[in-house]
Amino acid sequence: MIWDDSRYRRQLDLTRPCGARITDAFLGGCHNFGVEREFVERAERRIPGITATMRESRAFLRRAVDHSLASGIRQFIDLGSGLPTVGHIHEIAGRLTSDYRVVYVDNEPLTAAHGARLLTDEPNTALLHEDCREIDSVLAAPELRRLIDLSEPVALVLTGVVHSLPESSDPRSLVSSYRRTLASGSHLVLAHLTDSVQPERARTLQRLYAESSDPVFARGTGWIDTLFGDFEILDPGTGPLAAWRPDPRETAETERCRVFYGGIGRKREPAEGVSATAGSVGTLHGGAAPHDPQRNGGEQGHHSSGGPRLGQSGVRGHHPE
Repeated sequence: MIWDDSRYRRQLDLTRPCGARITDAFLGGCHNFGVEREFVERAERRIPGITATMRESRAFLRRAVDHSLASGIRQFIDLGSGLPTVGHIHEIAGRLTSDYRVVYVDNEPLTAAHGARLLTDEPNTALLHEDCREIDSVLAAPELRRLIDLSEPVALVLTGVVHSLPESSDPRSLVSSYRRTLASGSHLVLAHLTDSVQPERARTLQRLYAESSDPVFARGTGWIDTLFGDFEILDPGTGPLAAWRPDPRETAETERCRVFYGGIGRKREPAEGVSATAGSVGTLHGGAAPHDPQRNGGEQGHHSSGGPRLGQSGVRGHHPE
């Protein structure tokens, strides 16, 4: 892709904090500048516990990757990936198997250039300098075609990008388009900033990011749930990220800021006579398939009895009969 021809062309700007490097700073990484570290310090003062929340979000990614691997998925596409450091997908997968392929996608010029250098010795990974809104360019990129077979299940990771897209970009239609390209059995790993649970904290974070080169947009949990379309929602359903199959060893010592919401959906087998890539938006019905290796939600899993948890829209996983 010739970057200058993209309608989403992005200029390099080192005067304002960048979302990818902000995340790296929150995670304790070393691939950031003073402007990002100052941003993180200011955010922690304004929203005590936000650093722990960001690290819990990365722990959610680890658990999601582990689950996808346990389900037999070996391919990952991470849109709006940021820098591939501090517990990114290839590091998580590499702990368990050498049979994995990862394609990261980011539109920030320095992130793409530096991230590609960091992956020089990782033959099973690539980082594309693309904007996720250019779906045809992303999916046709030679690096992606080399590593990813779209006729086989893929884990599509959207943990840091959809809340960076304004309504003018029609993020729901974009996610729907990506869903349609996925083979049956694929996973959609989703996280999004929400103002449905702790609205003032979410809006404070939104105001802080408005001063960066990567503003974010908090949305309601009901809106976020629609991004899964007709995908099967895996137990324990959608909710605060820290509540998705939590590891008790990772309990935050500080008060949690429940401003990020999401979960994992799985693309169902198509009905007879329906194309495998035909996606549609419909009523969400959670549930784990009989072969789901963690169908009971793990040691800390939540069952479907009772009402929705705090911050949930009532979309819950359930066990099939």
